Amino acid sequence: MRFSMPIYEIKYHGKSEWIKISEAQVLGTLQEIFDPITPVIQEMFDGKQVSTPYAAIRVREFHQMPFESS
Repeated sequence: MRFSMPIYEIKYHGKSEWIKISEAQVLGTLQEIFDPITPVIQEMFDGKQVSTPYAAIRVREFHQMPFESS
């Protein structure tokens, strides 16, 4: 059995490159700006970029991971 983990990226305004960012960083950043954050996360899962005052954040891809139960 497998499940999908999102891989997030951020691009700071004025920069051209996307940088991989951890899920913890994404959630912390979104929590500071949006209330509630669930609709914003759903938009990202639907393929949209989310704009913040200093950057754009997106889901680059979903990484397939094996699910192992004990």
